[in-house]
Amino acid sequence: MPIALRAKAKKIAAWKLDRFGLVGKLQDSPVKSDETAETVTLIPMGAARLRISAFPVIGTGKKAHEWTEPKPPPLSASHCFEQDSVEAMIDGLEPKNSNDHSIPRFTWWDHRGTVEPVQYDFDKPRRVSAVEVYW
Repeated sequence: MPIALRAKAKKIAAWKLDRFGLVGKLQDSPVKSDETAETVTLIPMGAARLRISAFPVIGTGKKAHEWTEPKPPPLSASHCFEQDSVEAMIDGLEPKNSNDHSIPRFTWWDHRGTVEPVQYDFDKPRRVSAVEVYW
């Protein structure tokens, strides 16, 4: 029988899943929440995909802050296939071959023979000494 842990918790309205079903990095605690406390049941998922490994602490007072939405990636593209991700351009993962679906990827599929730019917005001026493209 799996272990089940019951605990009191409050929802954080601004803590949402991204388009990949992930919640991103845990922000510093304490976090404000005006939601009503409820009992939640936490169940380890074993070998399945890890959902949440740590929770923020809810607090009040001067040190408690609002949960902030993560910044959008500094990337944009004229088109990105709906099953792909522009973030794949900067994740550091290199495909084994041109049909490698085991890692996130970016493609302009099904645009062919068109001009399709991508753009990376730096937060401040930087010297770029090299760029690699897997084609």
